[in-house]
Amino acid sequence: MKTALLLGASGMTGNYLLHQLLEHPEYKTVKIFVRKSLSMNHPKLVEFVVDFNQPESWQKEVSGDIAYSAFGTTLSTAGSKEKQWKIDHTYQLQFAQACERNKVPVYVLISSMGANKNSRFFYMKMKGDLDEQILRLSIPSIHILRPGSLKGDRKEYRSKEKRSLAILRFFNRMGLFRKYRAIHGNDLAKKMIQFGINDQQKVIHEYPEILKSN
Repeated sequence: MKTALLLGASGMTGNYLLHQLLEHPEYKTVKIFVRKSLSMNHPKLVEFVVDFNQPESWQKEVSGDIAYSAFGTTLSTAGSKEKQWKIDHTYQLQFAQACERNKVPVYVLISSMGANKNSRFFYMKMKGDLDEQILRLSIPSIHILRPGSLKGDRKEYRSKEKRSLAILRFFNRMGLFRKYRAIHGNDLAKKMIQFGINDQQKVIHEYPEILKSN
């Protein structure tokens, strides 16, 4: 049985993923790294409340068989592009580097459809740069998922995403943009687990592949 590591357990997809990992027979331990305690009890759960600005204080705990990162925030919540970059890029890269250093063999990351380090759009540029940095690491198996719009139960209100979902649903009913239909966070979490147990080496899973069988 394996030990899973999870960054971003308090977010929508991360929370779905956490519950799936706790119920999955493949895993005996699920370590989560959070800024605030989830106040959750489960025999498989090991929670580390950490200060991401002090990676040296928690990186030694990043040891296990497979790491999942569903970490992130919005620009409005972060307050500035610089702060969002720190949360969405710097913290995630530090976590991945700890996985590399501690010989974690598998790393699974949620990115975004359209991620491209050369994009003129800040969010896509940030995601694309992170993807490239992660792929350079010596972790044997890396899976990067690039989903489009997500749906599900969020704690964090995202007005722009809600508007995008409404538009996509309208066009989907008309048979348009079907390949860009929204994916539920719970289904994305299932895909993360599915891809993670695959023995592929370094793979980027684009949205059409992620949507298959959903």
